[in-house]
Amino acid sequence: MDDLDHIGLERSDVIVTSPRAWQTVSSRFPKDVRLLDADGLAVHGASRIVAVGAGRTMDRAKILAADSGLPLITIPTVLATDAAFSSVAAFRDRGFVEYRETGLPEAVVIDSKVLAQAPLAWHRWGLGDLISVVSALSDRRTITGVDPYVEEAAAVLVGDTLKWAGEATDDLVALADLLVRKVELGLAVDAAWLEEGTEHYLAYLLETKINKSLWHGELILALMPVCAAVQQWPASQVATVSDALRACGAVRPARCLLTSAAFVDMVNSMPEYCREHGYDNTVLRDDRVLDEIRTEAIRAWETGW
Repeated sequence: MDDLDHIGLERSDVIVTSPRAWQTVSSRFPKDVRLLDADGLAVHGASRIVAVGAGRTMDRAKILAADSGLPLITIPTVLATDAAFSSVAAFRDRGFVEYRETGLPEAVVIDSKVLAQAPLAWHRWGLGDLISVVSALSDRRTITGVDPYVEEAAAVLVGDTLKWAGEATDDLVALADLLVRKVELGLAVDAAWLEEGTEHYLAYLLETKINKSLWHGELILALMPVCAAVQQWPASQVATVSDALRACGAVRPARCLLTSAAFVDMVNSMPEYCREHGYDNTVLRDDRVLDEIRTEAIRAWETGW
């Protein structure tokens, strides 16, 4: 759906949103719309859950819809993740992230006027979930191997993603389409490893080490040079990915987030962290492997692309 006005909002719909997101879109909604109560009681008598916002709002709404048995409509205000399109919701608990199957939304509204309210830079952090395919597949090749069909489909998706980034375009509908294609490929593979590997596991741990709120994709892309180093990407691939990200300004110097000494401690804890939480699609799950690539990881953290 490409227009917020097409969803036919009803008084029995319940809106799950955040203050920042609601401020940008509230004028497009009826005055008597029902916002979710802090204690969740507003879902009683609801006909649908309507999620308005970014990743964590989407996850909250998906869990609520699944628990209440209500259909879900998602209206992303920022395309910084694929959360508005996916069939799973992430939740954080004591320093780690788990995913819960919630089912696909009944509809996703990609309204250009809504998306235009957020800075373009915020949307471009959605490249994190897309470029994660490169890293996660690299992990998978090392651990078990990857089916040729998946390799081919992923290569096309990544190629189109890098083309979008390299053109530094403001075409957010195209970005949304890329995120949908990534979700569809993941559903076809029926496994989380398609986009969750070293880059995500490092990001989950990094979240617990910094005292600032950053976009999920921002963390992912800050860590991607580390993944390229420890996964030993070919030089041509490093150049292609880094050039595309630089072209659209989606580069985040990692060393600004954490000191090198703190990063070393974080990397050293990765094998145990991954084993404890069942994160198995990563070359960093093995202490012996970490001993061999620790230097490369630290250098990449300090120098970036």
